[in-house]
Amino acid sequence: MLEEQIIEFFRNNPYPDLNTTSKAAEEIGITPEIFHNKMCELISCIVCGGNSAGVDIATIDSKELELGTFIEYEHMDKSSQFAPILSTKIATDHLVTTPTYYSQPDTAAQDIAEELQKMNGEESPEEEAPDTEVQDNQPSQGNPVGASIEDSRTHSQYESLRSFVRGSL
Repeated sequence: MLEEQIIEFFRNNPYPDLNTTSKAAEEIGITPEIFHNKMCELISCIVCGGNSAGVDIATIDSKELELGTFIEYEHMDKSSQFAPILSTKIATDHLVTTPTYYSQPDTAAQDIAEELQKMNGEESPEEEAPDTEVQDNQPSQGNPVGASIEDSRTHSQYESLRSFVRGSL
């Protein structure tokens, strides 16, 4: 199927230029124009689809959106200028259907809190004291999930995302 070939092309050729896409179109057996149109369709599917299509971002709880954007950003290629936009889009999609998607127990927030603790060399609450309750992982003092962020690059990325989200509201 053509769409699958184009997806595979992007997996193997991240950030292709015009010459690379034209050559790929030729190899697939289509014109560069058809390839370009399919790329636009793919982008539109991501950007325009989902649960948040037509939703005003200002109607989403800003703290939830900030937390969600940070969490979804972890799945992005951070070298792309589109990463903050797409991570906000994905977070918005989740929050439209579940307004507390990132802060409710047993969701992505818990997973990312544990991951950040591991990144920072901290033991998870379960490892420290198996018989105690899990720590509260609510945002606090600029920290997205209650875990300390020692890595200045991670902290810097978070602050950039935070500014982006606040500028979107």
